[in-house]
Parts: sequence; C-alpha cells; structure tokens
Amino acid sequence: MPLASIDAARVAVCGAGYTGQAIARTLRRMGKQVLVTDSRPLDQLEGAARVLADLEVELHAGGHDPAVVTSAELVVISPGVPFLTTPALIQARQQGIPVWGEVEFAARLTSAKVVGVTGTKGKTTTSTLASRMLDAPLANAEAYSARGVPLIELVIDNPDMPLVVAEMSSYQLESVDRLRPYVAALLNVGEDHTERHPTRPEYLGAKCNIFRNQTGDDRSVYGWDDAAVREVGQSLPTIKAAFSLAAEPDYGLWASAEGIEMRLPAAVGGQAGRLMAWDEVHPP
Repeated sequence: MPLASIDAARVAVCGAGYTGQAIARTLRRMGKQVLVTDSRPLDQLEGAARVLADLEVELHAGGHDPAVVTSAELVVISPGVPFLTTPALIQARQQGIPVWGEVEFAARLTSAKVVGVTGTKGKTTTSTLASRMLDAPLANAEAYSARGVPLIELVIDNPDMPLVVAEMSSYQLESVDRLRPYVAALLNVGEDHTERHPTRPEYLGAKCNIFRNQTGDDRSVYGWDDAAVREVGQSLPTIKAAFSLAAEPDYGLWASAEGIEMRLPAAVGGQAGRLMAWDEVHPP
C-alpha cells in the first residue's frame, strides 16, 4: 500500500514518546502536516522536543487539548494514551475524525501479512519463537519481528517485507478499526492493567479485538485451558487451532505423557499424530 493512500493533510499524534516520534516521522515522510500532544509538561519533553523540532512538527505539551486534537483530519495515538477515556479522543470521534492506534496505522501502510500475538503472559516469547520458526530455511518464508520496536518503524524501514510478526497489547488493540491479521493468537487473559481495563470482560474485549476483522480465510490460535478464551476461540469464523497443557482440543496441539500431539483442521492439511516426543524438545 503506498504511503500517499492516507488522505488526511493534517494529522494529530497523541503521545510524544518513542512510538509517537516514530509515527510523526512517518507522517512527515508522507508529506503531512503534523502536530503532537503530550500530557507531560514541556520541561519533561526536552529530548522529544528536539526530535520533533527537527521534523518541523508542532508540539503541544501539558495535555491533549481537545481544540488542538480536533483541528486535525486524522488522529494517531501512542499505546499509552487511553483510546476510550481521553476527552480529546472522545470529542474527535464524536466529530467523525478517525482515531487510529499505532498498530492500526502501521497495518494500513503495509501489504505484508501480519501475524499478531496477544495475551497477558507469553507475548514476547511466542512472537520471538514464531518469527524464528517462520524465518527458518524449511519454512520458505521471510519473517520480520516487531519485538522491541514500534510496528510502524518496521513497516517504513522494510516496505517490501512479506510477513511480520508483532506482539500486540490490550492498549494497542483498544483502537482496532480495520486491522486484520492473517494469523491472530490469543494466548491467555489474566488480571492485569486494571487501571486501564477495570473489569476482566473489558480486558478480554480489548484483547479479542485482534480477531475482530478476521474472516474464514484467516487463521486463529487460542489457549484452550482458559475457559473464557476457549469460548471466544470456538466461536470464531476462521481456520482455528488451540493449544493445551491439560486437555485435548478439537484442533491444535496438546501435551500428552509421551510428547506434543497434533491434530490440524482439514483447511491446513489435516495432519494428525505426534509432533514431537519429549526427548526431542530442547528449549533454548
């Protein structure tokens, strides 16, 4: 997807941290007029102020002023800015101004297939393992991992990448609009981020946005041992598989006394049997 495909001429970026700076840098490369807001006072933003000044970007410190934010035609937010409760973002949505998160923004700028991984625990381990497996010679794929860097930075620096693996937090998934991972994984949902998601259903709902736009052509992976996650996974319209340490799911992987067992959906080959014996498993 060409960068010029975003029509807005004036874009507000909420959050002046590393991710906000990467968003602003991308937008300036696209020729957009950019303004950045941040809740911190200016004396705490000296480094960001220098970076943004070099980019010829307006910086508005001390809060996300609704009048400033809604002066733009598009708003892109850093993960640390609450999508649902920030007054300026509420007002922007009420006025019909699109509000995108960084992951949403990045996904709109790449033709790469996206493998998204979310969950309370294990995102980094799983996304790292997945990218290494997909990048292995026998996988016949070239995977890029967004671990440790904003997805938008990876997208802009690697415009021709065919596949990207990205871990996605509930903060990033709150603002999903059109994001549609080719493969989406929800590992588990525990008690976390209660300051942002006061109840477990709200937290689960944010996580489940990773599946929101998937269709029957996409792939979903989910944890079978968490009852709430299992209920969500079984209801998806996708080609789906689960994983379990305690039971045998309909399709997917599970642990037996002898090793790791497998039964895949017919849509992806339908293989069944032992994937690995325990004496073949050598974690790093």
